[in-house]
Amino acid sequence: MDHGTQRWQWTCGGVETPVAQSDPLFPYHDRLANDDYFNIGFGTGWSFTPTVTAFATYAHGISGNNSHKVNQGVTIGFSYGFRPRAEAVGVAKQ
Repeated sequence: MDHGTQRWQWTCGGVETPVAQSDPLFPYHDRLANDDYFNIGFGTGWSFTPTVTAFATYAHGISGNNSHKVNQGVTIGFSYGFRPRAEAVGVAKQ
């Protein structure tokens, strides 16, 4: 299961960062920032069972303004999906 990703955000207005700690908007500056970016990446995953998966992704920041720049980022992880028992959701066993 291979995939490519792109993340693009362009905001219209907002607060210019950095914001001084004395500014009343400081507690909200991350949510209010005039944050523009374009990132690309790719990843892959391996399913060991129907509920256990391992994955790895790589991301690279192409451009950005007023944001935390992602120059290069690597994520490696495992996921486990919890599925309810058939009896709990009213599905008859076959």
